Amino acid sequence: MLSRLRSTILTGIVLGATSLHAQAWNRLPNGEWGYTHNLTTSAVFSCIGTPYFLPGGGCIANGNSLTLFSAASSMTITFTGAIQSVIATNQRNMDLVMGTLTKTFTGAPFALPASAAPNGPLFSFDLLLTSTSPIATSGIMRFGYTSKTGASLPFDCCDSPDYTALAIAPPPAPLTYGRVVYDTFRGLDITFDTAPQTITARVGLVPEPASMLLLGAGLLALGGTVHRRRRQHPQRAPH
Repeated sequence: MLSRLRSTILTGIVLGATSLHAQAWNRLPNGEWGYTHNLTTSAVFSCIGTPYFLPGGGCIANGNSLTLFSAASSMTITFTGAIQSVIATNQRNMDLVMGTLTKTFTGAPFALPASAAPNGPLFSFDLLLTSTSPIATSGIMRFGYTSKTGASLPFDCCDSPDYTALAIAPPPAPLTYGRVVYDTFRGLDITFDTAPQTITARVGLVPEPASMLLLGAGLLALGGTVHRRRRQHPQRAPH
């Protein structure tokens, strides 16, 4: 009987460990929980300013690359994605590489296509994040570019949320994390040179919305308790 009980306990421990490993939840050396998932990034460019271009200007998009041309010059922008294993924690203090932008030119000097809409739209850049393990999930970030320029071609951050989230496998109790969030994207201002540009983002775990509401309710209840106690036992003025 005792040996059977021991066997049952050991089987439970092994199954539990296997389940956590399959869900990619692991204890890190510093004691934190980390969620390991694979990440593949890709991109899709789209021309959106073509109707506004004046004669001699144009835009051609082809999946992960885009070419802007004006008169006798052109610039081709190409995105190369990354494939990697990522460990997400509740800390967002590390920049993770999302991919690289490279630029090639014909003619000199390059000039943006002349547009009938000053500061109007030029093109959009959709950054796609995909994970297939431990579960299949995906997210997207859209960045827009306009004809407003200076030393570089700046991206427009404000037409959509500045983050994207990936679903995760259920965490072991008592953890309440519900998503992996990618935010703080950097390296997106396109410079007019041939230097490669690395796009980075920060990754971190966020709690389930219900957990945040529960925490907020608990803090409000605590505040109410303190307020009632102060009313029932007002502090006496010193003599």
